[in-house]
Amino acid sequence: MDESEFQQRQGEIYNALASAIIGSLPEEWDVAQLRLGTAEVKDESISLSHELVNPKLDRGLVTAMPNDDVYEQTDRLQSLFREYGQLWSKATLEVSWDYDQEQWRFAMNYEYDSA
Repeated sequence: MDESEFQQRQGEIYNALASAIIGSLPEEWDVAQLRLGTAEVKDESISLSHELVNPKLDRGLVTAMPNDDVYEQTDRLQSLFREYGQLWSKATLEVSWDYDQEQWRFAMNYEYDSA
């Protein structure tokens, strides 16, 4: 797969993932982070942990349950990066409501194990 195809597929997954995250949020949330972590399991497959949080809250409902679509899209994302040879160890996806533009914003950050 060349870089152009990788970026195209990544963009499609990002759009679907952002929509899935927004669909998982409690109505009053205007920001959320989906924190992903990888861990190898016995059979050399890779497990993916999910934590959906509101970084602005320090009490009350600070976590939410991702819907099935979030899991599906993160599996697609992990598979894409594995296929491209750049598997990450942690990823943070943030969606936030932009009140001036009246639309959702999406940001992504990856961490890689140093080898």
